[in-house]
Amino acid sequence: MKIASETEPTILLQLLQEQQLMNQKLLQQNEQLQARIEQLQHQLEKLFYLLYGTKSEKQPISEAKTTKKSDERPVFRQKDRSGPTPNGRGRLPEALPRVSIEHDIEEKKRYCQACGLRWHRLGQVVTEQLDFKPAEFFVKEHVRYKYACRGCESVFIADCPVQPIDKGLAGAGVLAEVVINKYQDALPLYRQQQRFARLGITVPRSTLCDWVTQVVERLQPIVDKMKSDVLIPGKRIFTDDTPIRVLDNDKKGKTHLGRLWTYVGGGERKPLCVLYDYTPSRSQKGPQQYLEGFTGYCQADAYPGYDQLYQSGKVIEVGCWAHARRAFVEIMKTTKQEGLANEAVHWIGQLYGIEETGKAFTCVERFYYRRRQARPILKQFKRWLLRHHLTVLPKSPIGKAIAYVLNHWQALNNYLRDGMLEIDNNTAERAIKPLVIGRKNYLFAGSHEGAKRAAVLYSILETCKLNGVNTWDYLNDVLTRLPTTLMKDLGSLLPYNWTKLTTNCQ
Repeated sequence: MKIASETEPTILLQLLQEQQLMNQKLLQQNEQLQARIEQLQHQLEKLFYLLYGTKSEKQPISEAKTTKKSDERPVFRQKDRSGPTPNGRGRLPEALPRVSIEHDIEEKKRYCQACGLRWHRLGQVVTEQLDFKPAEFFVKEHVRYKYACRGCESVFIADCPVQPIDKGLAGAGVLAEVVINKYQDALPLYRQQQRFARLGITVPRSTLCDWVTQVVERLQPIVDKMKSDVLIPGKRIFTDDTPIRVLDNDKKGKTHLGRLWTYVGGGERKPLCVLYDYTPSRSQKGPQQYLEGFTGYCQADAYPGYDQLYQSGKVIEVGCWAHARRAFVEIMKTTKQEGLANEAVHWIGQLYGIEETGKAFTCVERFYYRRRQARPILKQFKRWLLRHHLTVLPKSPIGKAIAYVLNHWQALNNYLRDGMLEIDNNTAERAIKPLVIGRKNYLFAGSHEGAKRAAVLYSILETCKLNGVNTWDYLNDVLTRLPTTLMKDLGSLLPYNWTKLTTNCQ
């Protein structure tokens, strides 16, 4: 009994230690499970948000704007002077042809029933109505006169102007229409074939494909020349990428996931060029090869494939505050709670408020304005991030969002280095949208070569849109002039240098 009484405290102490260890282990497991539940709950709510929620990331003005300082330059906006019509709608363009249809009161009813006098005309009331008629095809007949010599019986025929497609059926206007329908309006070729049939023209789909290929071959030198205007040494470019499915010829019925990259650049404040490049994969070799020799600022997301570009120091990484903000906005919208995410969005909103005011400044003015206004906010925001980084679970949604900002803090601050830089990469994301809309309609490219052709045509069309150039007018004119344009004069046909010289639709 004495021995048992001596060993009992030891056994109890051992049991207590084992219980404490077990409790500690259970607490750790509970924390892990709670974090996992929170993560899964966030993913579920994010899925519902993506399916049914709004996509806008705009915040209330009070959160996105800072208090106006006395040294800020006022921003003046042009008023719309077109004015409404009497019925409250905007006026229709004066350039549209008009067909007058007169409506009058019958002669026998132009008498006043009260006094019996005849009415006299005061004037007229014109009501505009917009109408439409289907597009019209027309045939150009190139009549070449033929002459003969009575002495030697030689025959001479007038030369035919060089055509966009040698001995081809399609004129420049039809080629422009096919390209714009598919790559700007996202209308696949089989639907265009149906539209042509409704107008009485039968064109095989294979012929439409051949026309697109011929157009790309003629426009390729223009895109090659535009590249030198995008990759200007010492300037900045915006870049992004998006997947595109490509039909795999080796596996019947299967598709391969390729990649379309966009590069936006040129100009001091307003970009001039949008270029696209296709690669079979998302390998880092794609942007490295395309940007070979470029020096300056590269504004992109945090894709690791760009990292090797930054190692030499000749290309400076500029981060995207829109990407940083997006994670916090998703947390706000999926959890429906006011918390750290709301505070982070408020901090970033102050930075965007400064950018809104800085839009009216020159590059030099904006550089110093950012240094004076944005830098103090960034310092305070970083202290806020470091303080809360220690209090949240690392793998929780808010923990990951805070870690993203801290891990890319230097890149996110690099937009302060030059006034021509932007706070985010939305310029490249806007250039990606036409590709996203297109692939929802034509689903996939027919081959890798087809995807490369799409990159060329998107480069032309989106650059025209960026510079306010009518895409049909441009293609119709340029495809007509290209066969007789020398390489040394090719610069005049770039979308941002182009001046319309011909009208081939008449």
